[in-house]
Amino acid sequence: MQIVDFLFTNLNKEETKKITEEDVKKAKKAYENYSIEGEEELKKLIDINNDGMPELVVLETRPYIYSYIDGKVRELIGGYYDMEIYQSKSMIYLNEISSSMKVTLYVVFDGRKLETLAKESSGESMSIYQCNYKDVWIKGREVSVKQYTNYIKELTKNTKKVRMERPY
Repeated sequence: MQIVDFLFTNLNKEETKKITEEDVKKAKKAYENYSIEGEEELKKLIDINNDGMPELVVLETRPYIYSYIDGKVRELIGGYYDMEIYQSKSMIYLNEISSSMKVTLYVVFDGRKLETLAKESSGESMSIYQCNYKDVWIKGREVSVKQYTNYIKELTKNTKKVRMERPY
């Protein structure tokens, strides 16, 4: 093992805090007390990243995810039209569609922050020079559509997803 690998490994171990039952109880109580409008059946606790600490998913018109971080309820992400959770990979799929564009994100949650793994932006320009476009990125680097498609296939292979939608 190289010195750099050793230091990196030890830093990561120090940052990782073991989640206790008491931590989970505090989080659940904080979620109950957190002022989120909506009916109770539209709120779900899901451990997105499998660390033992549940996140609060609110299924209003557009879903939102909250997490208990450093003793406080914090909004992770929300407002997207479509959301799916891949628990086995601590990953969230987000999709936003409007009349002229579509944005798709695959993000991973490590218990403290979100990281974008892949992003697609496509649609029609509303200028007089009407043009269709599709831009794709993997980990912040622009790639070809073929590379993106292959990456997404590999990313979602053998995973079970939970679709987050409002029950009607």
